[in-house]
Amino acid sequence: MRLSPTVKRAAVTAAAGIALATGFSGSAQAGGYDFQNPAGTSCASDAYTAKSTGLYQQNGGPRIGTVQLRYSPSCRTVWARVYSDGSHVDGSTFRQETNTYSGHCVSGVLWDSAAGQYYCYTPMLNDAGYTSFAEGVASNSSNTAGSLWSNTSAY
Repeated sequence: MRLSPTVKRAAVTAAAGIALATGFSGSAQAGGYDFQNPAGTSCASDAYTAKSTGLYQQNGGPRIGTVQLRYSPSCRTVWARVYSDGSHVDGSTFRQETNTYSGHCVSGVLWDSAAGQYYCYTPMLNDAGYTSFAEGVASNSSNTAGSLWSNTSAY
C-alpha cells in the first residue's frame, strides 16, 4: 500500500510532536535549570536523597558530616547537599557524561536545628539522561580538623 505524501508528512509531524511531548521535553526543561539555585525554584519541593555517603575526619577519625546527592523528579535535576558538625562545609555536583561541575555551594553555610549540623547546597545540574555524583567536605565541631573531599556513588 502506497501512502500519499500528505499522509507521510502528517505521520512524521505527529511522531515529532509525540517525541517532543514525551521524551525530549523533560531533558530540555532540565537543561534550563543548569546552575540555578534549587531554593529559587519548585525543584526542591519533590526532591529526595538519591545517594549519600559519610564524611570522616582525616587520618581515620570519626564521622563529621554527610554528602548527599539530591534529585528532583519533576525538574530532572540533581544537586549536592552537605552536612557538617562544624561550620566549614562545601560541596559540588558533577555530571559525568559532560564533565560538568556545578560549582561550590550557593546557599552559604546554614544551620539545621533538627539535625544539629551546619549544611550547604550547590546549584542544580540537568540529570535527564545523565549520571551524576555529589562531593563534599566537612569539619569537626571545633573547626580544627576536616575531612577529605569525598563523593557519593553515581546516580
